[in-house]
Amino acid sequence: MVENANQRARQPSVHVARLRSRIDTIRQSISEVPIIEVPEPVNANEEVETGPDGGYGWIVLFSAFFCVSVLDGIAYTFGVFLDALVEEMGEKRSRVSIAGSLLVATYAFAGPPSSQLVSKFGTRKVCMIGSTMAGFGLLIASFTTELVGLIITYSIMAGAGFGMMYIPSVVAVANHFTKLRSMAIGICLCGAGVGTFALAPLESYLEDKYGRRVTFRVMAVLCFVACILGVLMRPVKYVPVNNTDSEARPEIDSTPNQHVGVFERCITLIIDRNLYRSPEFRFFMLVIFSDLFATFGLFIPYHHLSPVAIAAGLSKQSADFLLSVIGISSSIGRLVVGWICDRHWFHPITICTFTIAATTPAIFFCCFTSSYTLFVILASVFGFFTGGWITIMSPLFVRILGLPLLTPAFGLLTGLRGISALAGPPFAARANEYFNNKLVALYISGLSMGISALLFVIGTLWNRGRTLRRNYTQL
Repeated sequence: MVENANQRARQPSVHVARLRSRIDTIRQSISEVPIIEVPEPVNANEEVETGPDGGYGWIVLFSAFFCVSVLDGIAYTFGVFLDALVEEMGEKRSRVSIAGSLLVATYAFAGPPSSQLVSKFGTRKVCMIGSTMAGFGLLIASFTTELVGLIITYSIMAGAGFGMMYIPSVVAVANHFTKLRSMAIGICLCGAGVGTFALAPLESYLEDKYGRRVTFRVMAVLCFVACILGVLMRPVKYVPVNNTDSEARPEIDSTPNQHVGVFERCITLIIDRNLYRSPEFRFFMLVIFSDLFATFGLFIPYHHLSPVAIAAGLSKQSADFLLSVIGISSSIGRLVVGWICDRHWFHPITICTFTIAATTPAIFFCCFTSSYTLFVILASVFGFFTGGWITIMSPLFVRILGLPLLTPAFGLLTGLRGISALAGPPFAARANEYFNNKLVALYISGLSMGISALLFVIGTLWNRGRTLRRNYTQL
């Protein structure tokens, strides 16, 4: 009897020991920094296939997907609160809408400094700090009654936090996948469409039933959950091997000309020094310049497609549904194009050129139709190919620059995209007012996309010439 009682008394301690063992295992897997030995490519155009590919990376992908869903879902659904804020603050609609535009701009402008923080402190710490900052920004914004306070807390504080969540999410996924990198990044970026699609009705319901203050606090809770999931973004340390050959190093070790040194010191205040010294920097800047034209035209249909559809005879409900069609098809496009890129059938810049070129006619055709079915088809084409283009940029940078330069390259792209995206819709709106024609905005969007497609064609030809010359010199 005494022995049985002692055995029953010891049983809980056994279960507790097992639980502690499992917790220690999970903690070790999260805190462990795997060291991956990878051979350096002979040239920047050669993609290294050695590295992690899944495993714990799927957990990182889940964490990144949730973060992107939350930050983009909140950033692109400001219109849900616009009427309530106009009524509450007694401001003009145009003045209150500045808060939403400024949040997206701050979120984008935070890209370059966030990339520097990621390079120094890692993806986990930056994502957790950004999530916490965004959460407190939204929480404090729920108590504000003035537009200035809303801009400081919602637009600037939460926007900067979103920027510090976005860059680590993409970089963390890229670090944990190799052969499936494009597909994994595509899944991560699908969070933008999923978040917008899910949070828009949720926020609308909460705003109608409980008010915008409670809704802001619910969004803050989502950011704090993202902070917790940020713990899962385990860093990966890549150690290059066989790097004795000087041709394998993309950096320039010295600057012989003092004048160039002064110029370099100035430009590296904005651009990462290793990125600037890369031999592929000029080609990279052509890609960036091409992308900016596409970004300039990307957000114009989001603002001006619905008025064009209404003017063509569609109901407001049907016209607004076109934005949901764009969001859904964009998520599908990110997955499909990411999968195609992982097959290595085409160079990423070739895929990027095709996606932008396919988007251009869809925008122009929207100006000449009054059929709801055709509007849905064109919106699907626009969403599918723009989603694919957004997904392909990270694999393209890895292909031409290498994985170590992905962080500063993607940070620079995000910051410059913010300028372009902030300029596009207001410029199109001003053009509409000047010409008194709602179609002018879509003309501008299609023209901008067409210029981008032409520049990407030049980049594709340039890349083909570089490849042929490189192959010739190796013979």
